[in-house]
Amino acid sequence: MPPVTVQAIVLRRRPLGEADKVLTLFTREMGKLSALAKGARKPASKLAGATETCVQARFHLAPGKTFWIVTQVSVERARARLHRLLVNAAAAMYACELVDRLLEESVPDEELFDLLSHALEQLEHSEHPIWTLCGFENALMLQQGYTPMLEACARCDQPVEGEPIAFLP
Repeated sequence: MPPVTVQAIVLRRRPLGEADKVLTLFTREMGKLSALAKGARKPASKLAGATETCVQARFHLAPGKTFWIVTQVSVERARARLHRLLVNAAAAMYACELVDRLLEESVPDEELFDLLSHALEQLEHSEHPIWTLCGFENALMLQQGYTPMLEACARCDQPVEGEPIAFLP
């Protein structure tokens, strides 16, 4: 497989060995994938800042045996303001973890990529990050097909009697 260049958001990172990181990337083009950033934990590494959770960047990847190998990164959105307030950072990390747990490997979803990118951008500037996060959760569930059933009972499928019920995401 030839090297590829992808636009990605770092969903998760974990240490590997003394100096490397394994990244879970959500790419616009290829969906979720794992990539190895060699030397990214070294203090002088050029990859260090670009491999933090919530960063959006253009990753140049080469195929490896187990993981894609990060060969070069150009940061598009570092989202430095996001980490100034703990509640905003926690909300952004939760949004990334939610997407990570929801997605299967290698299933592209441009709409979800844009939704997450927009949510992280909003969280960076939000004075009410919990409201922003709730909006993201609702939009995510709707986009994935998890909407509440309001016209009928979810258990027996009988029509709901009484006053109409509404749901506003």
